[in-house]
Amino acid sequence: MKKFLCLLLVIALIASTMVACDGNLQDTTHESSSVSTEETIEKPSEQTTEAETTETETTETETAEKLQPQKLSAPVVVLDGSVATWESDPLADRFEISLDGELKYLENTVTSRKLDEGVSFKIRAIGDGINYLTSDW
Repeated sequence: MKKFLCLLLVIALIASTMVACDGNLQDTTHESSSVSTEETIEKPSEQTTEAETTETETTETETAEKLQPQKLSAPVVVLDGSVATWESDPLADRFEISLDGELKYLENTVTSRKLDEGVSFKIRAIGDGINYLTSDW
């Protein structure tokens, strides 16, 4: 893209020099070339090509997508007798558990809990709210 713009600039410079000299390149002075060069340099910076617009829009979209927080995966619970176990999640700030509707919080490195008989149990990973969102139950 830069090579194309440089080539376009050179062609525009030559064309503007020829117009300024009425096609007679032998009468060209340094001063008139400077004026033509300045005019030519200003025009490309003011104009945006369709390819540049598309490239800018794509970059902005990719940046916006990267800034969107990611929803954490819900922990998968394995029940072995009265012990519930799950994998740790380094992306989670902590885990939230519900024992018969009562909420408690555990460190994200805790991976098991002994349950009393008949207790309902749910768990979810709590995100930081900036980069990671809280998982489903």
